[in-house]
Amino acid sequence: MAKLSYVTACYNSAKFIERLASSIRNQSSLDFEWICVDDNSSDGTLEKLRDISISFPAPMRIYSLEENSGGGVAYWRGIQEASGEIVCIIDHDDELERSSTETILRDWARLSKETAVSGIFYRTSDPKTGKTNGPEFRSGVYNYAYFQDFIRKQAEFLTVVESQILRSVYTLDYANNMTMWGVVWEDVARSAPFFYEGSIVLRVYYRDNVQSQSNLVRVSAKTVWTYAKLFDHFGFYKAANPWRYFKILIILMRFSDLVHKSPWIGVRLVRSKFIKLVAILAYPIYRLLGIFYWKNQQINLKLEA
Repeated sequence: MAKLSYVTACYNSAKFIERLASSIRNQSSLDFEWICVDDNSSDGTLEKLRDISISFPAPMRIYSLEENSGGGVAYWRGIQEASGEIVCIIDHDDELERSSTETILRDWARLSKETAVSGIFYRTSDPKTGKTNGPEFRSGVYNYAYFQDFIRKQAEFLTVVESQILRSVYTLDYANNMTMWGVVWEDVARSAPFFYEGSIVLRVYYRDNVQSQSNLVRVSAKTVWTYAKLFDHFGFYKAANPWRYFKILIILMRFSDLVHKSPWIGVRLVRSKFIKLVAILAYPIYRLLGIFYWKNQQINLKLEA
């Protein structure tokens, strides 16, 4: 049984999946399994995956959903099917460095003995420039909120997580509502912190998939739920970044207004009584923005059922 499971949710991936498959196929270590879940694609992705699996040099399992889930349930299915001790989430349109499997297994073997961690974040690179995405930082164990609010900036990562912890957090109900992996990692970090690897790049982060890299904000009840969940663990580090979370609160109210015709439905989803009080105090500002800003702006939003 492989110790590492790569999990990929695929949706209309026919143009991109071979790039990822090639990078996984050519790993320096084949001690892994690759689980792909097709999210009801319409471009022949499922057939493409089956063709790839014929000559794939490591265990590869393919599953398909009868209805499109927006990615969340597809990842949930893949995580449930994973047999590895650790799961690595890898997008269908990205690429792995050749040494990824070898590096992940080596680092996990060392870290799981030295300290209690729930997973590892590795750096990513830009395929056009070859440069590492995001600011430099020192490798180590970080509080998730501290890292997100004071170090991360615009960095992207390759995430490896202990399977049992991930399954305990990422339930089917969770998957049906989630639109942002950050809320998942924050809940996972409550069990044990993450180790952040500041120097090793394992994922090539592509931006050539229009469906993944769109400036269009898709607003739905899932979006409202996810933004409300950003306030679940409101503590010192988030309080030390008040402007960011004030803006997120205003955005939550705006999205709730668009989807539910009331800003308060989204606010009610927030657990913190303090944040709910801030929302009440911020309501006049929200109304003024509605009169003088949003009414006169072309906002690039798409409402979804």
